[in-house]
Amino acid sequence: MARRDTTPPDTSITDGPSGTINQDSATFTFTGSDDATATADLRYSYNVDGGAWSTPTTSTSVSLTGLGAGSHTFYVRAVDQANNVDPTPASQSFTVAATDTTTRIRKNQANLTAEERAAFVAAVKALKRDGRYDMMVNEHRTAFLSIRPDPAHAGPAFFPWHRECLRRFELHLQSIDPSVTIPYWDPTVDNSPASSIWGEDFMGGNGLGSTWQVVSGPFAYSTGEWTLIYNDTSTTPPYLRRAFGVAASAPSLPTATDQSNALNKRPYDASPWNATTSTATLRSYTEKAIHNKVHNWVGPTMQQGSSPNDPVFWLLHCYLDRLWAKWQKRWPSEPYVPSSGGPTGHNIDDPMWPWSSEADPPTPRKMLDHHALGYEYDDEASW
Repeated sequence: MARRDTTPPDTSITDGPSGTINQDSATFTFTGSDDATATADLRYSYNVDGGAWSTPTTSTSVSLTGLGAGSHTFYVRAVDQANNVDPTPASQSFTVAATDTTTRIRKNQANLTAEERAAFVAAVKALKRDGRYDMMVNEHRTAFLSIRPDPAHAGPAFFPWHRECLRRFELHLQSIDPSVTIPYWDPTVDNSPASSIWGEDFMGGNGLGSTWQVVSGPFAYSTGEWTLIYNDTSTTPPYLRRAFGVAASAPSLPTATDQSNALNKRPYDASPWNATTSTATLRSYTEKAIHNKVHNWVGPTMQQGSSPNDPVFWLLHCYLDRLWAKWQKRWPSEPYVPSSGGPTGHNIDDPMWPWSSEADPPTPRKMLDHHALGYEYDDEASW
């Protein structure tokens, strides 16, 4: 008769603030060990200041926002496959010196100073080193390849899901450098391989040779700092690849006309709320005519479910988030739809995966006002 596992796992916090911070957000990463359950199969629940424990998930990182000034303690405990819970949760105390209410400004990448470009690159690389970057790559890859319906694409939650993904990524960046925000890349303007975005000090350039390996810039494989951990297949090379304009479906980038067309589309979305929805709607048109086209034009890493492996992913989606915000301002009476009857995760009050088990999970409704999320774009006065 097999012995029942009754030994609880151990938990440890691997990163997070332990002193005084001058912002109202904090990110913690953690891990665990167990005699019978593999580390990758452990689940974790957490609380702040002794509150209710969150539902256990396999996520090994959590971002806390809206923290009040004063002392706080973060607790996390591992749960093994036999549902044994660590009886001595790991904890870490920190102090919020003053709640930061400053609105974050997301800027056009073309207008960044050399110092701002360097700070963004440095923060991205820091997240790569501590594992948080690859965690977010894997979340996007899993959404794209493994979950049906896809919680992030080919449905109404395309815009709100990526807005939340960007928000969390930006908070991770700011845990490294509070001055950093995600810049946006307008591909209808900076539409050439010679555009500044592809500079040696920023995103690096096009791939070379038959493999399309990127060999320039801070994210080249040769730097030893940008090995792709999560890929779509086991045969995908571990280096960043780009092939500008090679894909037959995207020999060029979207135009100003494409952007104008998107901003004039109504309604937001329509039945059957999926990849076959008419491009007369904002979501379907933008996803197909702009989003997909840019991913394919940059290629081949950007053509995969693991596309965040290319840091330009964040700049493209920041531009798309800005486009949605502009559309919302132009058509304030156009609601997010559907309220019900759509795919799981895409109705306005559906919790969005992979954050759906959190105590207060994000929903499309909570993503509708980007100002309430603490950021704005540098050109909003002209919208």
